[in-house]
Amino acid sequence: MRSAKAQLESEATSRRVLERRNSELLGEVDSQRKGLADALAEATDQTKTAERLRQELAQVRSEFEDVK
Repeated sequence: MRSAKAQLESEATSRRVLERRNSELLGEVDSQRKGLADALAEATDQTKTAERLRQELAQVRSEFEDVK
């Protein structure tokens, strides 16, 4: 009887430890997901800006050639 009770208590403790660790890992994953989403948004904005500047440069070069 004592052995069964001790085993149940051990299993309950193990379950609590695993649940806590699972919660910690979920928090870390969520934090990483948010960081990646922010990085992707920033990269997308920078790509749009770079493309707009490339178009501007091409237009300025074209106008320069016309003036030349």
